[in-house]
Amino acid sequence: MKNSTLKILLAIFILLSLAATYPYWQKFLLPKKTAWPSELQISKFTADNTQTIILKNKNTEIKLEKKSTDWKVNDFPASNQTLTNFFQALSSLELGTLVSKNSQNHQEYGVDNENGLFLTLKTSSEEKTIIIGNFGQEVESFYCRGKDNPYVYLLKGPLKSRAFTTLLDWRDKEITNLSADQTAKIVVSGKNNFTLTKKDNQWEISSLNKNKKLEENEVNSLFSHLSPLEANDFLNDKEKQEFTKLSSSKQAIKITFLDKEEKTLAQLSLVEKEGDFWVKESNKAEIFKVYSYKLSPLLNLQEKIK
Repeated sequence: MKNSTLKILLAIFILLSLAATYPYWQKFLLPKKTAWPSELQISKFTADNTQTIILKNKNTEIKLEKKSTDWKVNDFPASNQTLTNFFQALSSLELGTLVSKNSQNHQEYGVDNENGLFLTLKTSSEEKTIIIGNFGQEVESFYCRGKDNPYVYLLKGPLKSRAFTTLLDWRDKEITNLSADQTAKIVVSGKNNFTLTKKDNQWEISSLNKNKKLEENEVNSLFSHLSPLEANDFLNDKEKQEFTKLSSSKQAIKITFLDKEEKTLAQLSLVEKEGDFWVKESNKAEIFKVYSYKLSPLLNLQEKIK
């Protein structure tokens, strides 16, 4: 047998041997995955087992508590979507590198007691607090340490962007969530007076014995802001007193949404204020501030049949 043939067979034998033993030796070649330090193991806190979330910095404190199945933020209804985004950020965290073991570097990374954001998570049996610091150089990365540990790590994920420190960000701003499929009639009364009715999937507007069919794009524009209709803010106590007076004036508007069986889906009372609207939904305690562009596609339809 020629030497060249022997060399080829030997090479094949070596390659097959390497392939067969790969599961054994590959662990010595690939970098080891760094284990999460115990003080930063927060991804185990989920929407199901977490009962309390506290976010605290030198200026403010936000406290979210689960009441039965509903969440409250500083005793106001909390936004389910904001909470969903928060817990998704927890579960998707990735551990980066250890950047410092020295507590004298805490201020540089924003994880000192003065500048850091304290995030506390509690279940029925466990509590953990981490300190979130500055953003890192990588996209969606930030510095973090355990409350009682000097070691600073770089973490990767959107948690810092979703750990809001303003009450407004956490509050439930959804007023209604109505689709064109479930809605069959909309009655507008007060300052504006007209009715929208759906017949065989065709919407029609009527007012003062005048009727006109709506274009598909008009209906889509209308419901794009109702699915859901969200506020941008809430009225304070003084504004609520003013709303009570204005809502009984000739400038007030009432909007009633009904299904095909004429059952009320939602009822809104609103007044125009400084170019936007103050809105009260009949089944909710809060009074909302809503940008005018969200309700204008509906209210401006009256011009269509003048």
